[in-house]
This record gives sequence, C-alpha cells and structure tokens, in this order.
Amino acid sequence: MRRIKIFIRGLLAPVLGFSLRKDWTTAKADSAGYESSSTLKDLALRVREIQFLNSRNHDPRIEIVLTTIKNQLATIPENQVVKILDVGGSFGEYFFYTKQAINTHTFEWTVLETEGHCSIVPASLRSEDGLNFVSRLEKNDSQFNVALLSSVIQYVEEPYALLEFACSKADSVILNRLPLSSFDTDKVAVQRPGLFNSKGSYPVHIFSEKYFLSRVNSFGEITSRWMVPQDSAVIRFKYVENQGMLLKPLHPRTV
Repeated sequence: MRRIKIFIRGLLAPVLGFSLRKDWTTAKADSAGYESSSTLKDLALRVREIQFLNSRNHDPRIEIVLTTIKNQLATIPENQVVKILDVGGSFGEYFFYTKQAINTHTFEWTVLETEGHCSIVPASLRSEDGLNFVSRLEKNDSQFNVALLSSVIQYVEEPYALLEFACSKADSVILNRLPLSSFDTDKVAVQRPGLFNSKGSYPVHIFSEKYFLSRVNSFGEITSRWMVPQDSAVIRFKYVENQGMLLKPLHPRTV
C-alpha cells in the first residue's frame, strides 16, 4: 500500500507536491514565490485557525516542540522572562500553544517573517502582549534563550547561513519538520501544496542527511533527534520523511 501511495504521489508531482529543479535560481523562476497573491491569500485563511488552537494540541508535531521548549526552561528561573525567536513563525501559533502548555514562565516571543507575511498580520495579533512580528533581525539585536525553526530553513536560499545565524543568537535551537533524504547531495525542488498552484508554489531544499549533518556539526551539537512521519515528500518516486532535532551552539552567543 505504501509503495502505491508513493507511486501516485510521484505521478502527481508536476501539479501537486515536489518536482526537482537544477538549482535554486531555476526553482525560483519556475514558481510563484512566497510573496505571491495566492500564497498570501492561503496564509491569511490560517488566521481563523488561531481561535481553535485547543483542538490541535494533540498534534505530535506540535507536542514534540512544546516538550523540547519545556525542557530548555529547566535552568531558567520562573521569574525570568523567556525570549523566543520564532523564525518563519507565521502568525505566532506556537506562542499560543506554548502559553497554553507552559504556565511556569512568561514569554517574549519574536516572530521573524517575510515583509509580505508581516503585512497581513491582523491588528489583534500585533496587540497581543508578549508577541512581536518583525521582518528583519540585526546582528546586534536581542539574544534569545531558544530559537525555533519549524518547517522553515528549507524555504530560504541560504539555509545553512540562516541556521548558523540562529545558533549565534540563542542558547538552544529547535529544528522541526526538516526534510532529510538519503541523497548524496542537497536537492532543490518546486513545491505545490495545492493542485495547479491553487495555494501557490515556491522553491524548497531537500537536504542530504549526510551532508546536512556534516555542515551542522561545524557550529552546533545535536543533542536529540526525532522523526516527523506526519510530514513527508516524494521526490522522483523516492520517499523522504521529515525530522526534528535540538541543537546546542558550539560557540558562545554574540553580545
């Protein structure tokens, strides 16, 4: 049955799913991009989901992140505000999940998103105490206790630079929903989450697990890993399951 599903997903790749491209430039040219009207329209619909967050807390993809964040708070006094950098954090959903699950600390939560995404954040979220949205983070900006990158570094042109930057800004870095494959080298694809670009299309990296780990080991120690079987890709009829990991930066944070 699994082979049949993989075969079907492989056939649908040109109109729904992932199709390989030569490089990032080609994939970018062949896709609508993250700032396209169809992508932003689809994202805007997700604002409505925030009022129903309680019904989604059973999602294991969310629970593993909440558990990992909670473990990082063990050495932080309860009277100390915890600073979280949520890279590609959309409308700050994890801020609300975390507040529901963890009542021992208060949070200063910074969502780093694209300018287009920030432009559609409603005033009700911008006025939420402890939640901030920015489209740029300077090197001399605040330092953070935890950096969260859930389903994000594969969608930027320079993923390793972004990950290394996150490691320079936080004591712990949580990666989640990360596509790691058995390919010898990293691949680039166009992702279509809806049929015929109905939900937009954009370039995405499919990482070689071997190469990814070799790069990460130069600036962060992997202290735990987990699988994310709910998220997967099929690349040329090859199944790629997403993963997650906790990194401890090898070098002290910049001041």
